Amino acid sequence: MRTTAALNRIFRVLASLFIAELILGFNGKLLIIRGIPVRMILYAVFLLALVLMIMQARRDGRLTFDAKGSHSAWKLLEPFDCAMAAFLLLNGVWIFIVPHLSGYGVGMALNQTKSTVLLLLYFPLLILIRTGSIRFGGVDRMIKPCLFVLAALHVVFYVGEWIRDDGTFVDRFFETVLSVTRGHSEAPDGVMYTLNYYRIVYPTSLFLLMIFYYTYRDRLTIPNLLFFLAGLTALAVTFAKSLWLGAAAGVVFLVCYHAIHKLGKFNPKKVAAVVLLTMAVGCLLNVTMLDHYLSLRIRHAFAVNTAYETPVVRVVIQEGVNDHLRSLDEWDRSARSNGIRIVQSRVLLEKWRQSPWFGFGYGSYAEEMIMGPKGQPYLYEMLVPSLLVQIGLIGVLIWAVFFLYVFRYAGKKAKASAGVLALVAAIVTASQFNPFILGAPAMSMFLYALLVIRTAEPDAAASDAAGNEARPPAGA
Repeated sequence: MRTTAALNRIFRVLASLFIAELILGFNGKLLIIRGIPVRMILYAVFLLALVLMIMQARRDGRLTFDAKGSHSAWKLLEPFDCAMAAFLLLNGVWIFIVPHLSGYGVGMALNQTKSTVLLLLYFPLLILIRTGSIRFGGVDRMIKPCLFVLAALHVVFYVGEWIRDDGTFVDRFFETVLSVTRGHSEAPDGVMYTLNYYRIVYPTSLFLLMIFYYTYRDRLTIPNLLFFLAGLTALAVTFAKSLWLGAAAGVVFLVCYHAIHKLGKFNPKKVAAVVLLTMAVGCLLNVTMLDHYLSLRIRHAFAVNTAYETPVVRVVIQEGVNDHLRSLDEWDRSARSNGIRIVQSRVLLEKWRQSPWFGFGYGSYAEEMIMGPKGQPYLYEMLVPSLLVQIGLIGVLIWAVFFLYVFRYAGKKAKASAGVLALVAAIVTASQFNPFILGAPAMSMFLYALLVIRTAEPDAAASDAAGNEARPPAGA
């Protein structure tokens, strides 16, 4: 028992560190030990802790690997888990086999999909949860403070850049981290210095969507209200339309899901408070430190100019310049950005036609249009066209079938699953316009969502229906 208690304490510490690094570690390289990023080290140590806890559960008699034992690990598994295993194994075809045959190489595929190893934690975590070795509900107490700090950092970075107005505030922050680690750190790329405003957006900004999941799930107490406001402000200063569309898609999904599964009405007071605060905070930010660019980004969100090499308007807005020029400048920026996405989609679809069924494997790209940074030419903003190039029609269908199965399975646990399914819908929507889907933030939130769905209790109506089916008719 002492060994079990000690392992549990060690596990809680490691879990806290691992979660904190995933959410607050930006690129996972804020600390590099002997050339190895701290994220990789924490993952290995965390996985080792899970293995040790499984071994301890086996020694305690709470778990066996015998097929017929009453505590058999195999009896803990359901068809849902088999579908998860099949999904991971099938994706391995496009990581190891297809890129080798197409000539892009396994190394590039592994580089793109390295964060998917987070999904492999699903099986040891599930076993430990089902045997009572760990309590899954406690993970939220680790996640929420980290999300609040992430949101606060976004706001601090923006305010710092807004006040200094010389593009050095965030650089100096990460220079300090580099100094503290004595050079064993690598600063992330994230802040975008446009001509007229700053954008504080990183790959880890995707985690901000999880704040809205907790807003839906939890009671709107004063601390939770401050948590929501921090997330809303942080989302605004990213100026990332993909994240805004993701959040909107999550809300629309929730409304539809409640109607389809008859989950009952939303709390009217909570809805009114959230809507009014969102409008009030949005308007306040827009007319103060966001300098009206929040409304301009929304207004010109879908403007298109495919002749993006020759800008229509390029002016630096200074104090006192009228709003018409400001609007034209933002229209030009959005139109060219959307134009690039359209041209990108055309090029990728032309590449896909060369191998429509199986694609070229993860890590592949269209040589005619490379969008990613050095060493990552496979990163594209448009999700579906890039996936078609990489995994072909068959691979995309496997993704689609798996997600449809997850949504169908979650329907038996609709009340518990509504929030995380909305989070998944938000992530997928945001990833359609930015290369988020295979990154550590998306994979870790998918892992969380899958475990919530799998470990939730069935709804009362579903349980009653199952019981009625199992109960023999009168007189049988």
